[in-house]
Amino acid sequence: MLAATLGVSQPAVSRLENNVSRMMVATLQAVVRAMGGTLVLEVHFPDGIVRQIALDDQPSTRSDTDPVAAGR
Repeated sequence: MLAATLGVSQPAVSRLENNVSRMMVATLQAVVRAMGGTLVLEVHFPDGIVRQIALDDQPSTRSDTDPVAAGR
């Protein structure tokens, strides 16, 4: 079903599944979108700041950990 949604073959989906750690962000975003989701990258810095980068032009959902947004 995912292969049909993505417009690729089932073996192509299998290759993606077997190489997730090497998948390009744009490919992962297409897969997530095909499954009805939104891809968000979360970055954790040594000083405890956590930032989310929404790749689907959606606002981040973790502003509670952002000292600027949380007023810290």
